[in-house]
Amino acid sequence: ARADRGYRWNGELHLAEFKTRTRAMAYSSDVIELSVQRLVIEKSTGERVSEIGYVLAQDLSGKRRSVNKVRLLPRVDVIALARRREAILKGRVVPRYTSSQGLCIHCAYRPECKPELHDRG
Repeated sequence: ARADRGYRWNGELHLAEFKTRTRAMAYSSDVIELSVQRLVIEKSTGERVSEIGYVLAQDLSGKRRSVNKVRLLPRVDVIALARRREAILKGRVVPRYTSSQGLCIHCAYRPECKPELHDRG
């Protein structure tokens, strides 16, 4: 977990993640990424990190930028996600397919996953 940027304000570190994408929005994966960074920074430095983070999205041309304020996940939720991922990778839990066609289209694992062969309903 490596943070793009952190800003100190009112005794806390506020994390910011920079993204270049076609839509200027924050995704759940951004919230997860920032939440993991928060836990790692707090554990390794002892610093207090805000439960609010920021996703700065820039369009592909670099002309439009937006700031999306997000609430980070609680520690227990981040740990639960990490445990579920580990269980999936070890074959103890069957993964669920996303209901979002857009996520599948751009996913790097699509060739391995073959979502079109599975019912995502």
